[in-house]
Amino acid sequence: MGVRKQVSQLVGANRLKVMQATAYETIPQWSKKFRDLEVLERDGDTVTARLDTRVMGIPLTAWVTGIWGDDRVVEEIRLSDGTVTEETVVYTEVPEGTLVQWTGAIVRPGKWTKLLGPLMGTAFALDVKRDFRALAAHMASLEATSNRPGVADSE
Repeated sequence: MGVRKQVSQLVGANRLKVMQATAYETIPQWSKKFRDLEVLERDGDTVTARLDTRVMGIPLTAWVTGIWGDDRVVEEIRLSDGTVTEETVVYTEVPEGTLVQWTGAIVRPGKWTKLLGPLMGTAFALDVKRDFRALAAHMASLEATSNRPGVADSE
């Protein structure tokens, strides 16, 4: 595939890794994926959670760590399909309300990139202020219930 080859070359040239060079589904509303989310740890504004979901029909487990602040969001997502090395995506120093793209690449802590976004077929864009606040609120509600209910939306 042309896109797969392009991403492979780009990744090799920049010493980055991607999970798959296929077009991931666009996920502008993570809240619809939260029904299987399990909170593993909470320390102040930092929440670590696990959620099982599917991307392009492939079952994946995501470990999400989020820090919510007034002017900064740091998010780490590790996805594994059982056969591909876990990957990390880090967004940092992103102003609220800014649209950011999920690259599917390993990015060193303290940096973020949208380098691979156009080559992934579809970009994962989210409204930082809205969606991260919704994620935090949903995680808090899950903690309060002490189980994993099938909550539909947090928006």
